Amino acid sequence: MSQRSGRGALLTTIVLFGAVLAIANAWGFALFAESVHNPDFTLAGVGFTEKMTTTWSTMRARYPGFFWFYFTVPVVLFGFTALLVGLRNETPPTTAPTTPETPEADRAVPALQLLAILQQEGRLIDFLEEDIDAYSDEQVGAAARTIHRGCRKALHERMEIARIFAQEDGTALELAPGYNAREVRLTGNVHGDPPFRGTLEHGGWRAANVELPKAVDGDTSIIAPAEVEID
Repeated sequence: MSQRSGRGALLTTIVLFGAVLAIANAWGFALFAESVHNPDFTLAGVGFTEKMTTTWSTMRARYPGFFWFYFTVPVVLFGFTALLVGLRNETPPTTAPTTPETPEADRAVPALQLLAILQQEGRLIDFLEEDIDAYSDEQVGAAARTIHRGCRKALHERMEIARIFAQEDGTALELAPGYNAREVRLTGNVHGDPPFRGTLEHGGWRAANVELPKAVDGDTSIIAPAEVEID
């Protein structure tokens, strides 16, 4: 409400100032023209109001074009200024929609969830954090089989994983113009423009239908809680 009242007062001030300036401008022209035609003309003495009225009427009849020019120019200029001010205050500022930034902790939640699932189902972190140099290949292989089984089961239950290229690794392949550069990483002697001909070193993987559990409130950095057996 106060903003609208302030805008109205500003527009009224601009219009009134323009009107006053227009009248003063026209009067100034009339008095100047009368003094040119009549060097003895003066406003001093008796009959000031009568002299002013007579001068106004005479100059308006003698120079109608110039007289109205001096009167209307200030009115037009200040009226246009008032219009611009009004439009500027009425039009709400346009701002580009902003996307709220996601905190780093929130962006890490899905990755931590998946890591927690792999730990729960296959003890993946236990295996990766273990120093396996002291174990034989047979011991490592036996442990890896169990971890592989649990982690594979966890992934397949929560997402669909498919190869980007269904062909077997080692198959000759041609990449036509317009291929998806995000799906393919080129290696070797890369030059020029597609089509590219080469050998499929790895078919790549694509995840679909990811279904992770809903995050719960609390410390999301806890991947796996410690386990304590009470006596």
